[in-house]
Amino acid sequence: MNNKLEIRLADDTTEVRGFGQPITKHAACKMINDYAADIDAANKFIEELKDIPQWADLLNDNRFAIIKTLLDPAFQTVSGVFGKEIIMQILAQRDCEGIRYIVGKSKGKSTIILVGVSEDGKNKPRQNDDGELIAPSKAIVNDALEDVDACTPPDPAVKINYVIAEVHKASLTLNTVHTSLQVSDNPSDLLLASY
Repeated sequence: MNNKLEIRLADDTTEVRGFGQPITKHAACKMINDYAADIDAANKFIEELKDIPQWADLLNDNRFAIIKTLLDPAFQTVSGVFGKEIIMQILAQRDCEGIRYIVGKSKGKSTIILVGVSEDGKNKPRQNDDGELIAPSKAIVNDALEDVDACTPPDPAVKINYVIAEVHKASLTLNTVHTSLQVSDNPSDLLLASY
């Protein structure tokens, strides 16, 4: 009963299936709260720049608006859920040994994209048991990021779109976490509430 749980992973410097590191709740909370504090501090600094006359030209630059949006808690996705079926579909691919997460942008907010990877770390498109690419009935296929019939791609030269990744559609932004917190200022209290 009092024995320690020892987790032995593959060599995480050479084998994809060993990538990752178990962490405790305390370590997870620190990582979450440190990230949120950095985003909040950066956003506060950007807001303070508005009051400095010497920065007026810079503040009107479109590139500054991009930086402001990237650091705005309202657009910082900090949590989302991928269902078991999606994760199992990715891992069930032939020669798939892990999942890569990639940060992207969807409808103004940051988002996470999951892609299956082989042992050598190369991305794997979704395939069936015969190695043929899987064509979905519905998928996000176009620049408008709409969920549409995958057989009607935006590029006429493409006959069909194949699934290469999964993206979560419901997520929490840092701003949502802050407004949902009632007692504590720590985002980890809400994001890890079930532990």
